[in-house]
Amino acid sequence: MRTLVLSLFAFSLALSCKADPVDLLDAVAKGLIQIRIEGQGGHNGEALKISLNNKGKKPVEIRIPAGQIFEPEDSSLQNLIVLEEKSLLVEAGKIRPVGLFTACTEASDGSPAAGSAFNLAMLATGHLLAVAQFINEHKLYNDPSAQSAVWVITDKHPVTYIANAELAGFVAKSIGVAPPEYAVLHQRQANPGEPAFRHAPAALEGIFRYDLSAEQPVSFGLYNDQDQAVHYFFKGRKQMRGSHKFRFSFEIRNLPPGKYSVRLVDTAEQVIKSMEVEF
Repeated sequence: MRTLVLSLFAFSLALSCKADPVDLLDAVAKGLIQIRIEGQGGHNGEALKISLNNKGKKPVEIRIPAGQIFEPEDSSLQNLIVLEEKSLLVEAGKIRPVGLFTACTEASDGSPAAGSAFNLAMLATGHLLAVAQFINEHKLYNDPSAQSAVWVITDKHPVTYIANAELAGFVAKSIGVAPPEYAVLHQRQANPGEPAFRHAPAALEGIFRYDLSAEQPVSFGLYNDQDQAVHYFFKGRKQMRGSHKFRFSFEIRNLPPGKYSVRLVDTAEQVIKSMEVEF
């Protein structure tokens, strides 16, 4: 019994002595670690590598929070923000490298190349921090929508550029706009030194809901501002009476930008329901 009590006491003492993780900014400011940061090529995904060097005599647990920003030494390149929180133990006298999932916060600046040098900057605040934390909590840091969500905050891109519906809804609520009913997917530009984003819509996706009072053949298409159908998703499909919902996708790569609409029409091209879209 005495042995059991002593063992429990030792275990409790070990737990009480375990230090809490130290945020990266604090650890560097206090001289607990030295760091070296470099790009791994590109701006999203696991685009940064940080090496943590503990020259002290005690191990230290470091927390790299979602929302931590890093600045490139070359000011023509993009700042990167961490989207996946990392906590790791750095043993005394050891160097611990770790990759970081990031997004860029400056869509018009150049995409970093592998080996681009970075420095530790500030922790994000406000909507940007909230979005980074949401992405981390929902494990969306490797989803292309994560980068789109960051650009909605930093570069005022439309919330319709976010394909992930849950993330789009969160961002929309954060900035006080209506959640989008569709998403515009863009061609990605990732060549080192070139802007990460260019306005190059590739696809239009969404969910369309409608009701029919009677069975009838219907068509669903994408129309331009001259009321001309430029693409059909389906034509003359017989649909039963009742409520319907389906997911649609249109190729828009070669269409001029502007205002369009998706429409459900009957055999006489009379509109049953439409939804305005823009890309």
